[in-house]
Amino acid sequence: MNSPLRLSLADKTKSVQRQCERFLNSQVAGHQPADYHLRTGGSRTRMKICIGASLSLGLSDSDAVRLSASIELMHNASLVHDDIQDHDPTRRGVEAVWSKFGHNVAICTGDYLITKAFGSLASVSCSGALPMLVEEMQQAVSETIYGQLEDLTTEEVKSAKQYEQIAAKKAGPLLYLPLVLPLVASNETVSVSIAKRSATNFAVAYQILDDLADSVDDGSKSRPNLLNFYKQHNDPSTAFKLTVQRARYLLKSCERDFGKLPNDCAAGFLDKTIYLLGELERQTHESRNQ
Repeated sequence: MNSPLRLSLADKTKSVQRQCERFLNSQVAGHQPADYHLRTGGSRTRMKICIGASLSLGLSDSDAVRLSASIELMHNASLVHDDIQDHDPTRRGVEAVWSKFGHNVAICTGDYLITKAFGSLASVSCSGALPMLVEEMQQAVSETIYGQLEDLTTEEVKSAKQYEQIAAKKAGPLLYLPLVLPLVASNETVSVSIAKRSATNFAVAYQILDDLADSVDDGSKSRPNLLNFYKQHNDPSTAFKLTVQRARYLLKSCERDFGKLPNDCAAGFLDKTIYLLGELERQTHESRNQ
């Protein structure tokens, strides 16, 4: 049975999540394409992890909202731009911004969300940490852009290491920010390197799980896919086994490293890590029974 303290923390977390959602909507009020995109929904995974980490580390509700909103706005900017580059006509079951409003409007909408992300970050109360917060955000965005470029321009993955480097650059930075920004804001900077490593490993493992489901589609579009790479050098069964083994290794390292972070601030990531390990076991079991 949950303790009253645990219930109180859970209730507070939900309250801050609602505050953050209202704050997000206020940031794009009057900009129809950005407002349209945010209202299509999404899991808000980064926002939720950042709120949980912020509250665990003792930050105020207001700072938790602003840090989390900055990451969510940046993530959604990347989605708007991704849809243009990938020519995906839909996002979350409805028309993507570029499909509904046109390419030029979509490019500007993504740029607008980036400016709003930095604006949200600038309003945190811990002004002494602001230079490092901005620098961490800028570095994360730059690395994501490099990763996206490599993903778009790589015609053939020549090694598993190359595949992981691309996945780490493309997906890792916007997944480690939900831990890094609260750690910086709470002056727990000694843990930043662990947070980056563990969240990046999580991002790569998550991408590998997607590869298991998307191997056919990725193959037809010449997208980097670890399972397809292993299939070039192994029979399908061995390729599947090698792919699963690598994802499991990364998730196990995440499980260990997330536990090293202060005040259980990575609890949200830990829950998702355990869930993905279960998914791997399920897929492995199904593969054996086929």
